[in-house]
Formats: sequence, structure tokens, C-alpha cells
Amino acid sequence: MVKGLSPLVATVLLIAITIALSNIIMSWMTTLAKEETQNIGNKTSAAIDCTSANIDIRSVYLDFGANISTVIVWNNGQVNNMKVTSAQIFSTKGEALNRTNSTEEIVLNIGEVEDIKFNMTNLITQCSNFSQAFVTTNCVGISDKFTATPYGC
Repeated sequence: MVKGLSPLVATVLLIAITIALSNIIMSWMTTLAKEETQNIGNKTSAAIDCTSANIDIRSVYLDFGANISTVIVWNNGQVNNMKVTSAQIFSTKGEALNRTNSTEEIVLNIGEVEDIKFNMTNLITQCSNFSQAFVTTNCVGISDKFTATPYGC
């Protein structure tokens, strides 16, 4: 006589295992759904906050005596605590100048103006070497590019 599980016990065990696995999966799915909902809410809030954001490069100054270039940026939007995430000046050869105050975080409130300084030693030695200045912010799509003739030229 071969011994084994009775069909009733096997069915009960199968149902118990299925319920246990279902509970584990449902718990995981609930946690995942809550986290994703929070992430979407944060991104939506940030996007809505940035709808009235704007930044403007007011001017660029080239000081050949001091080998310093200054980009003057203005938060002319309606968003406080807007961060400048990237500021760059490029020569006509595509070389990027280094910021002199690169460790300093630049945060602009509504209407504020900030000077961003760059070392242009051996990269921009005359006005014709200037290509463009570019500034981006933490608000997606909010940036400005300056391609006009800088002051000091």
C-alpha cells in the first residue's frame, strides 16, 4: 500500500500556498503603487511650479585684462528658489570655460540677478573667439542662450 497525501489535504495545502503567495504579491504591489503615485505627484508638482519660470542672460562681459568673463543672469519668471544647474561659455573652437566660483550653488528668487564668472585664460583672447553662453535651470526646458556680441568688445 502506497502512502501519500489525501486529495483533501493536498487541496487545502494548495489553497493555503496560493493565498500566502497572493498576500505577498498584493503587499508588494500596494507598496509599489504608493511609491509610484508619490513620485508622479512630486514630478507633477515640480512641473506645475515651473510653468511660470523663466531665466534670462542679461549680458556677457569679457574682461581681457583680468581674463575673466561674466555672465549676468536674471530670474524674470515667477518661481522662487530656481537653481542654475549649468552655466557655460564656449569659444568658437567649442572649448568650455571654467567657472571661477564653480562650487557655489546659484539659487535665484523672483527678480534676482546673479553674476557667474569664468576664467577665459588662453581660450578667449579676443572678441572673435567668443561663441555663446548657455544657462540651464532645475526647471525642465527653462534655459537661455546668449550669442550676441559681449560687452568689452
